[in-house]
Amino acid sequence: MTFALHYTGEYMYMLYHKSRETIEKGDFGPLAELHSAISGLKSLCTMLAADGIETCRHAMDGHGFGGSSGLKPTIM
Repeated sequence: MTFALHYTGEYMYMLYHKSRETIEKGDFGPLAELHSAISGLKSLCTMLAADGIETCRHAMDGHGFGGSSGLKPTIM
């Protein structure tokens, strides 16, 4: 999963800069693709992060729900 997210991030970085160059030339065609890709990835990454935090919380048993676990600031 880590490699998939890493290379997806690299691809999005490249897509953003390529789209920006095109948009600065006055062609707004790539804007819709960029917007939809970013919106979908935001939802996916948020879900994956929340699931990962929840897995860590459960792995710590009762300590994962207390303030000393250090997880509370990550979801606030």
